[in-house]
Amino acid sequence: MIFSNTVQKFYQEGIKDEDMVMESTMRVFGGYAFHSTKNEDCYSHIDFFWSPAENSEYKVGFDVKGRRKNSRSDSKYSCDVTWIEVQNVTGRNGWIYGQAKYISFVTDKDILYVDRTALVSMYDEKVNKSLVKDSIPSNCYELYQRKGRKDLIFKAKIEDIRNISKYVVPLQIN
Repeated sequence: MIFSNTVQKFYQEGIKDEDMVMESTMRVFGGYAFHSTKNEDCYSHIDFFWSPAENSEYKVGFDVKGRRKNSRSDSKYSCDVTWIEVQNVTGRNGWIYGQAKYISFVTDKDILYVDRTALVSMYDEKVNKSLVKDSIPSNCYELYQRKGRKDLIFKAKIEDIRNISKYVVPLQIN
């Protein structure tokens, strides 16, 4: 029962982050934002779309990533690192290879809008793909795979993500 409460908490936090990023995107860039379908979310890794007008055929996909902990057992979120998914738990391409144009990272002070292909370039340049650890790496840019799973993830420095961001939008404190 504790596991399902934890999953439910993560899900609710994710929905809250998605809604906040959608609202911020419309506030800053104008236009219209709307949620993706469940299928688009699961298989294309798109949380919402933005278009310049409500009836426009042009639309841009966004995948939202909330704040992350260095390790699940940590009590607080990290301001310094985030996790990037290269391969999901079933062995399929992770969200870094999804269909979203932008990955929006929520930090403690702003939203970083990063072109997804820039993250792929970061992965290609910084990660040693021949070494996969089975315990949480202490360093960034080391591949990690949980025991019994097919996922491949790595930690990236928030500052490096900030440096490749196309847009940085300060969070509005209510």
